[in-house]
Amino acid sequence: MTKWWILAAALIFAFVGFSFLPKPAPHTYATKICDGAFEKNYDFRTDTEHNHFDIPLREGCFDAFVMLPRSWHDWNVQPTGDQNGFWIAYWHDGSAAPRGPFGPNDRYNFANMTTVFRLQGHGTARFSTNKAVDK
Repeated sequence: MTKWWILAAALIFAFVGFSFLPKPAPHTYATKICDGAFEKNYDFRTDTEHNHFDIPLREGCFDAFVMLPRSWHDWNVQPTGDQNGFWIAYWHDGSAAPRGPFGPNDRYNFANMTTVFRLQGHGTARFSTNKAVDK
C-alpha cells in the first residue's frame, strides 16, 4: 500500500514540476526590435473611455511600445480570436532582456514591472481592466 502512495506522489511531483518548465521558443522568436518600431507607439496612457483594446502581434521582432492607461490599476491580457499557435513575449521599458514567450493559457506575473513594454508574438492580444469606465 505504501508503494502506491510513493508512486502517486512521484507522478504528481513530476507532472506539476514539468508543467512549470519554460516552453521552447517558437522558431520565429528573436530578441530584436522591429524596423519602424521607433516611429510609433500604442499610447493609451491618457485613455479613460475604454476598458479594453487589442494589439496585433508581430513575429520575429519586438514592435512599438504599448503604454497602458494610467487609470488602470489592475489589468489582464488574453488572446483574442483564433488561439491556434498563439504566443506572446514582453520586453519591458528599461529591462535589459525580454520575458517569454508565453502560450495562450500561461499567466505572466506583471508585479513590479512597468506598464510600458514592447510585444512580440503570434495572434492578437487583448488588454483589459475590470474597472468600470464612464462613457
